[in-house]
Amino acid sequence: LSHNRIEHLEDNFLQPNLLNVKILWMDNNNLVELPRGMEDLNHPHGFQMEFNPLRSPPVELLKETPASNEQESFHIMTAIMDYCRLRSKRIETLLHHLPQHQFTTERDRLTPRSQNVLKAGTGFLTPHDLQQFDKRVDNALNGRYYLVDDSVDAIVKDVVALRSQKKKIVQRRLLESFLSVLWTCEDVPFVRGDILRPWGLKGEMVTCFAFPTNRLFQTWEREGGYYPSFYHVAKHGIEDITRLFHLSEEFVNDTFYSFKSPYGPIASVENVTYDQCQCINVTTGSPLNHAPSLSCNIPSIIISKIIYTEDEANRRHE
Repeated sequence: LSHNRIEHLEDNFLQPNLLNVKILWMDNNNLVELPRGMEDLNHPHGFQMEFNPLRSPPVELLKETPASNEQESFHIMTAIMDYCRLRSKRIETLLHHLPQHQFTTERDRLTPRSQNVLKAGTGFLTPHDLQQFDKRVDNALNGRYYLVDDSVDAIVKDVVALRSQKKKIVQRRLLESFLSVLWTCEDVPFVRGDILRPWGLKGEMVTCFAFPTNRLFQTWEREGGYYPSFYHVAKHGIEDITRLFHLSEEFVNDTFYSFKSPYGPIASVENVTYDQCQCINVTTGSPLNHAPSLSCNIPSIIISKIIYTEDEANRRHE
């Protein structure tokens, strides 16, 4: 196979004669990595792989001239087989762990250089986050990985934690943007600012806003035009996020249900009454104007007026 400008070898290129191969010359080609099948060779003698632009294994495990004797060739080939064996184990570990955490990838994204490793499931990881992840995976799987003090388990654990952290940051920013809008609407009939809930330190009562769930995504009529939905207004406060990510209605709703402050829940959905009827025709978006209004006890989002961070909560404990 020498001097053939070969750039790639399939993992099974030596099948079905793998165990019987005794002489294999692959020198002077364009190979960047060696196939996984190399780890299972049974007679590591008489191999030449010099003068390839190898990245995995790195050229430092080879010699730029053929081994001078059979024993030296045996030691070189054994080192290469050990390298390929451990590298293959790391790749299989990564391919096993990522789907367990709702990430998807493909084997050909991992070698000979790890690029665009995560195909889906990235959540709110930014392009920079993903580039750093690719670099870390590449250092652990390819090239001189034996010089890197890192493990596949640690890499997966860290990216899962980062994805969770980034999701919480986006949720907090979204909620804070909603609160900014609600503070400007405190005097309008479809927003209440006098709701109390035990969501503070040690269950203390905190003051909350309430607004009808039908105002979250739906526009509604008013004299001379329409009111935009709360989300339509709130998303202007997080344009740096919405430029990168699509926030689905499911995600926005889940944020109210699932986000927790250091003290626990910050929002809930409950029935609330208002000074004026807030019922809307779901088809036309027109107000129904029921009378008397107190009979209209409608589903509403209740949200604390203040959402404490971990640091703020710790200072309150001091």
